[in-house]
Amino acid sequence: MKLKMNTFTKILFIIIPLLLFVSFMYSFSHQRSVVFIREELTKTSQDRSAFFLYQIDTTMDQITTSSISLSRDPTVLELMNLYLYKTYYDQAMIQNNLMSKLIVQQSSTNWSSSVSLFFPELKTVVSTDSTIGSYEENKWSENYALNWMYREVDDRGQFYRHIGYPYLGEDRGAQVIVETSVDALNLSNLLSQLKTEGKGEHFLTDGSRVISSLMPDRAHIQAVMSQLVIPSEEQGYTTISIDSDDYIVSYDKSNTLGWYLISSIPLSEILNPIVADQKLFYGFMSMFFVLGAAAVALLYRNVQLPMRRLIRSTLKATKEELRTLSAADSVNEFQLLNRNFEMMATSVSDLSDKVYVETIRSREATLKQLQSQIDPHFLYNSLSFIINMTKLKQDKEVIAMAHHLSDYFRYTTRVNNQMPTVREEIQLISHYLEIQSMRNKKLKYEIDIPESMLSLQLPRLIVQPLVENAIIHGIEQRIGSCCIRIVGESLNDEHSIAVEDDGVQVTEEELLVIVRKMNAVSASEASGGCGLQNVNMRMKLRLGDEAGVRLEATGSVGIRATLYWRVEHVPDSDRG
Repeated sequence: MKLKMNTFTKILFIIIPLLLFVSFMYSFSHQRSVVFIREELTKTSQDRSAFFLYQIDTTMDQITTSSISLSRDPTVLELMNLYLYKTYYDQAMIQNNLMSKLIVQQSSTNWSSSVSLFFPELKTVVSTDSTIGSYEENKWSENYALNWMYREVDDRGQFYRHIGYPYLGEDRGAQVIVETSVDALNLSNLLSQLKTEGKGEHFLTDGSRVISSLMPDRAHIQAVMSQLVIPSEEQGYTTISIDSDDYIVSYDKSNTLGWYLISSIPLSEILNPIVADQKLFYGFMSMFFVLGAAAVALLYRNVQLPMRRLIRSTLKATKEELRTLSAADSVNEFQLLNRNFEMMATSVSDLSDKVYVETIRSREATLKQLQSQIDPHFLYNSLSFIINMTKLKQDKEVIAMAHHLSDYFRYTTRVNNQMPTVREEIQLISHYLEIQSMRNKKLKYEIDIPESMLSLQLPRLIVQPLVENAIIHGIEQRIGSCCIRIVGESLNDEHSIAVEDDGVQVTEEELLVIVRKMNAVSASEASGGCGLQNVNMRMKLRLGDEAGVRLEATGSVGIRATLYWRVEHVPDSDRG
């Protein structure tokens, strides 16, 4: 029977799309606003950086031009050419005149700087730097710089460069060397001024060294430096995240110094008003949805739900159930339909209980069948080992093998307790690995299970197939010593036991094939992966769909198989 769309459904189909459209349009508008603000912030930051670097480059070029002019000054040439032919009084006068010119040049800008003239042939120096006394050639020859370079003197940074006259390439043949140094504190002052004019942090860097403002946020600068990777281009920007806050970071390279100006602008502070408006809007929308949902629920409960129950009860009523009613019963149509529906619900409930009981029985039968699939070749090989060791008169080996074998089969043949503890399972694995290591001397093993996990319950014989697979498919195919590690881990209600070997390497394609076989529904689909399929199926049958087996490659060698499950109530009938 095909029902027409009722009025209630029509109203919902009109209101819900309308609300979704309003929310979508606001989200789209908000996103466009954020993008526009980001673009404007980036453009403004780059423009300010370009102007800042223009000031620096202009001042540095002015200082360079003054140094070139100074190297050709008549007083310098006079001292350079006539120094040996003058009296000491004339020499002192020339030096005084030269010092006056140096001071005038130094004061031509408001930057803190120093100028030094080195005369290699005369072994003489004239400098405004009070730390330079007598002439020392290594003062300039060891760090001769044709372009502006950075150095630290007495824990203070400075940029410096040399200009020789006549210029013959580097410092060869120059009769006078002009060294100009500019204190990095000048740049720190400019950075401080730039910082006070806007938001964010600004600093200069060459990739390893940093020149910051007078009151820098060093932790923020370090965080920016650790994340920022400057590409080959001289100008650009990127976005980074520091402590869950987004920052727009622009970079611009100085043509004169070769350093980058980094500007970090906190995007979250600027977008806070927009984000606040967005939260307010979503708050109102959420309140509207809640109130609307309450109104819909009220309407649904008092109108739509009774109508739906009536229609479903009418459609599901059978003739047999209708005949069970007494003709003398005085009921109206709604009571009649509801009474029939209750009778059918009782029948369905009884049927569901019967199906549930049959499902439990089927699972138990499947579990018994899966447990019977243990490989008998293990027993044959162990008995063969005992026979060989007896022939070789190795009594201790025979006794140890017999003890481990008896404990092993005493546990495997006991079926009264289908949910033993992890402690019992690990004891079984210890016996099994001792038997295998006696037969294969290259095999080593490690077991690390937390004490808190030993009292947990697992399906019987659930770990042994994973260890057996690790030995057969991983260890035995490898040449040389090898190791199996069994590690347990608990986190809240989630537990796991991992079996890891360092045997042969498994490719990604091979691992996908194994996983597909393990997750197969039937044994025919598993096609050779029955062991892992049995373990996976038993975990799910006993511990629920959240339990199972997980496979993963461990790198260049080996594979890791992990049993995982959550703590669930185990019926008393399953306990020993």
